[in-house]
Amino acid sequence: MRVVITEDAHTVASASAEIVCQQLIDQPRCVLGLATGSTPMLLYTELVRRYRAGQVSFSEAKSFNLDEYVGLKPGH
Repeated sequence: MRVVITEDAHTVASASAEIVCQQLIDQPRCVLGLATGSTPMLLYTELVRRYRAGQVSFSEAKSFNLDEYVGLKPGH
């Protein structure tokens, strides 16, 4: 694991988005383990920005999301 120390949350989001995007470029069919909740929201906002700018594609990737539970109703 590589630890990256940054000045603030926006810099963390940008650095993290760069890592995720590079993974998607290197291995488009990768599987991403994604966190839920409010903590990663800046990261996801940055990933959406890069996607809309045509800088990254998620079309071949798969993900599993933490905090998903078997048996919850779809609207939960």
